[in-house]
Amino acid sequence: MKPINEVLKEIRKKNGYKQRELADVLVLDVTSYGKKELGQTDITLRQLESIANFYKITVLELLAYPSPVIVNNELLQPKIRISVDVGSRNQSEKVVQVLKKIEDINVEILKK
Repeated sequence: MKPINEVLKEIRKKNGYKQRELADVLVLDVTSYGKKELGQTDITLRQLESIANFYKITVLELLAYPSPVIVNNELLQPKIRISVDVGSRNQSEKVVQVLKKIEDINVEILKK
């Protein structure tokens, strides 16, 4: 397992982000964020949660990166959230029907 500062730098570069963008996520100046990537300052759990949410992964996946995460002998599958804005309830129900046909997908209808 890589040190978290190396993970932060590697995942940021792999996804094409600049330090400024991650600093904004953590509400830090670029210098403070850069020190986290260099391992000169610690990162809090709350900051890890913010970064994981930014990349749409779990904290566990972030800490294990780039290795897959196995829990109870099963590969942990990342959650995917799809937001669909449709004009009518009928269209909304059709979208849900299509999504439910995809194997192992859970559909949650969010009310506005």
